[in-house]
Amino acid sequence: MSKEDLYVQPHISVRLAQYIQKALDYLHIYAQKMDDPSVIEPELHAEADDAMTDIMLDAPLPEEESNG
Repeated sequence: MSKEDLYVQPHISVRLAQYIQKALDYLHIYAQKMDDPSVIEPELHAEADDAMTDIMLDAPLPEEESNG
């Protein structure tokens, strides 16, 4: 059995995804404010942002919103 077979994707809650996306936004703002684009890695930044968006979009709606 390889390490890849033992790997389990970590669970990221919608709340955590929102927090990470907010942190990514602040990092982007900081890079602009400091006029230092090297603060972020654009490809990884975009990949992380997309992943967090996917997590939020794929999450089931809370009961009170889905019954409406």
